[in-house]
Amino acid sequence: MLRRSPSAPHSEMSSQTSVLPTAPPPLSGLSQAEAAERLRRVGPNILAPAPRWAGLREAAETLADPMALMLLAAAVVYLVVGETRDGIVMLAALIPVLGVDVFLAARSRNALQKLAAAVPPEATVLRDGREQTVPARELVPGDLLLLQEGDILHADGVLRCAANLTLAKPI
Repeated sequence: MLRRSPSAPHSEMSSQTSVLPTAPPPLSGLSQAEAAERLRRVGPNILAPAPRWAGLREAAETLADPMALMLLAAAVVYLVVGETRDGIVMLAALIPVLGVDVFLAARSRNALQKLAAAVPPEATVLRDGREQTVPARELVPGDLLLLQEGDILHADGVLRCAANLTLAKPI
């Protein structure tokens, strides 16, 4: 599993972060004491809140798209050569593209927040050699998650074994 700073949530871990210096947990899972220590050390497994200006950032990312840049460049060229009407039409064409993209991203973000608030997620883990249901926010690196059909994975992980596994990534 991955290590991160105590203040950073699990969702902010990246492939550049270092690997915990422990061997994979035995099939008995972590002990309650080790899980509590890791929770203290790495913090809770929670989604990072959306930044205050997420919509502006998403609009900027949409403008950085090659097609949007091409439309913007064409509009500037039209305005520079004196074709004001065509330049304004090209700039106006960007508004629906930006609007729809930002709207869809905001709707997805709101749906995720409502889902997280409506159903506090739980996970089944193997700790101290027995199955336990714990709040997903208490999952720690090294936990052995036990998944069944229809379960939602609430954290990053390493697959140790599976039979007839199918995954869906709806978000």
